[in-house]
Amino acid sequence: MAASSGSVSALAMRRILEKHKVSDLLDATPPKKELDGVVELDSKMRPIDAAQVLWQHHILGAPVWNAEEGHYVGFFDMRDILSAVVASARALQQREGIDKKDDSREDIYNAIMVTNLEQGMQLKTLSYLAARNHFYSCSSKAKLSELCNLISKPGCHRIPIIDKPVEEGGRCQSIVSQSALVKYLSATIASENGALDQTLDEAKLHYRKEVISVRDNALAYEAFSLLDSHRLSGIAVV
Repeated sequence: MAASSGSVSALAMRRILEKHKVSDLLDATPPKKELDGVVELDSKMRPIDAAQVLWQHHILGAPVWNAEEGHYVGFFDMRDILSAVVASARALQQREGIDKKDDSREDIYNAIMVTNLEQGMQLKTLSYLAARNHFYSCSSKAKLSELCNLISKPGCHRIPIIDKPVEEGGRCQSIVSQSALVKYLSATIASENGALDQTLDEAKLHYRKEVISVRDNALAYEAFSLLDSHRLSGIAVV
């Protein structure tokens, strides 16, 4: 989020970002108990198998490693699973001639769409899906300001931490998510008296004012299509 240089809150955030390093955030973030190190996916895996790994570990995404070429392809994300579901549903509509607006067939349509998930996940390779999510990485020695510059890029929600170049054997040792960064900043800046006593508008921080939503009686296909088209991990249900 960009901000005016005259904003008290923005100045406080900028000071913290320049003062603290990625390693400070990592030290303050306890690892998930159910995870033993960073979860990585092999580029030869089937997308449906990669999706099951994400579900089993309760994570939203994981880096994809190409062992033959010795580099990271990108990130496989839960939103890629949605893309596969939507693609499968569209193919089903065209093949079966099912009208998603036909309420009398709503249950049948949703049930068939779910059972066709695996078919949809086979439409693209894991490498293809992961390459859509660019692999940005950062060193634990970097300033938080550098991390923010990366994680603020379009479509980027988490940053792998790698202290040595991949070509020299460097591998992902940790992953910093947007939520982990926000939590750390909130706890750290709070110690500065009055630093966050401004509203977002007063601080001149830019934020998304348009909330993407779906009606509570909408078809699963419609909700998934919105998530997919806007590349979101969640939407409001009204």
